[in-house]
Amino acid sequence: MPFVAHLRRVLDERENHTAPKSRFLDELEDHMTPDAAEQTLRAVVNWSRYAELFAYDDDTGMFSMENPE
Repeated sequence: MPFVAHLRRVLDERENHTAPKSRFLDELEDHMTPDAAEQTLRAVVNWSRYAELFAYDDDTGMFSMENPE
């Protein structure tokens, strides 16, 4: 999945290894409706948590390289 690889690359490249959900929603919304973008990002979060690729905090809306809880 190219989008998952992109998200991981952004996290890897940032000094603090974090990025806000809004950054990725904006990118997805360039190619789909806001509802479809939200559903797509939610699917990415669920699969990535399962695969332990990166973490997402629902409370802060932040992606990070920390292990998921």
